[in-house]
Amino acid sequence: MKKIYPLTNTQRDYAGNHVGLVYKFLYLNHLDIDEYYDIVIFGYLLAVQLYDEDERLKNRYLFSTIAWRQMRYSLFEHYRNNSRQKRNAPVISMNSNGSHEESSLDCLLPDCQQSIHESATDKIYALELMTYMTEKEQEVVKLKAYGYTYREIATRCGLSIKAVGSRFARMRRRLKQIEAV
Repeated sequence: MKKIYPLTNTQRDYAGNHVGLVYKFLYLNHLDIDEYYDIVIFGYLLAVQLYDEDERLKNRYLFSTIAWRQMRYSLFEHYRNNSRQKRNAPVISMNSNGSHEESSLDCLLPDCQQSIHESATDKIYALELMTYMTEKEQEVVKLKAYGYTYREIATRCGLSIKAVGSRFARMRRRLKQIEAV
C-alpha cells in the first residue's frame, strides 16, 4: 500500500463530503463498523489523495470507483497480514488438563510426524538420483535445497538465471525418464 501523507485542506474537505462511501462499503460488505472502520479508512484516504493528484483518474473514473477499490485493497491487505503463519501460531497452555498427546511437539511440527523409515528411504532415493547428475548440476541442486533463489545460484555458479532454470528443466526431464525405466 502506498504511504499516506497529511491531507491538504481541499483533500480534507473532499474526504469529509464523501465519507458516506466508507459507511456504505462497510454496510454492503457486512462488516462491523467498530472493527473495520480503522482498516478501511486508510484505503479511503489514499483514494482521496490519488484522485486529487492524478488528472487521468478524474477524467476516467468516478471517485466512488477509486475509493471502493482502495478500501477493498486495504481490507484484503488486513486479511492477508492476519493470515500469515507468524500471526497464527498454535497456542498451548502449560496448565491445561488435556492429554499429553494433544500438547506434544509432534502435533505442532508437521515435519516431525514423518516416520524415520520414510525419511531414510527418501534420502537414499535422492542420493541415487544424484549419481545421474554432473558435478555442476549437483552443486546447483544443493544450493537450491539450501534455499537459494535462481538469481543467487546463478551468481555463485557464474551462470545466467535462464541457464539455471533450463538446467533444472533438463534435469527434471532426464530424471523422469530414468524414473520411468
